[in-house]
Amino acid sequence: MNELVNGVTPVDSTQRQRFEESYDAMVHAIEAVRCLLTEHLLKTTLPTVLFTNAVLWEWIPDPMNQKVSPTDPCRVGFYTVERRYWESFLACLESRISFWITELELDQAELWDTRVRRSMPPASDPLKENPETLLLQYRQLHGQDNWNFLAETASSLSPSIDSGTFIAAIYRILKGVNARRKTLEWLAAAMSTPGRHIDWKDLRWPKTPCERAPSKSANNK
Repeated sequence: MNELVNGVTPVDSTQRQRFEESYDAMVHAIEAVRCLLTEHLLKTTLPTVLFTNAVLWEWIPDPMNQKVSPTDPCRVGFYTVERRYWESFLACLESRISFWITELELDQAELWDTRVRRSMPPASDPLKENPETLLLQYRQLHGQDNWNFLAETASSLSPSIDSGTFIAAIYRILKGVNARRKTLEWLAAAMSTPGRHIDWKDLRWPKTPCERAPSKSANNK
């Protein structure tokens, strides 16, 4: 337990990745059943549920097996632990919590604009390419049954954006919601071929006059 607390033996990258992927999976599951994401859910509820499961799955030591009572106790689900232990666990999830909080804020900002856009009549030309058809054409061209290949290709080109973020952006686009420009630029680069250039603007849905900018994600495979 102290290994996670005092930094003598930092959490290894595999364990941190396991925490992050589990956290993302819970967010996706909530979105899949169309439940509302909130800041409290993302910052407190989900980390607490993950902590409890991590103990049950024996990913981290069981606090109930500790012989010494916490000097600075903190209640986490069923357990009473050292506050710094809980804070160190949250630190492992910090990047993912921050990511989803940002997505939540963008969602709230664009909710009205998205509803307006979806209420508009479809384009008169059904054969006209749009961001969704471009993505589907790419997947068909490469014989893929999911978006992992495109996301990994884009991630290999980008110096800072991981594949999970690209998958989230792809699902946003398929929902008719715009993603961040920088993300679209790398996706377009990954989709381009010597015979056909895809511009980032080709992956962006037409904006209404009051539309702000970026969008959120619905990660999944």
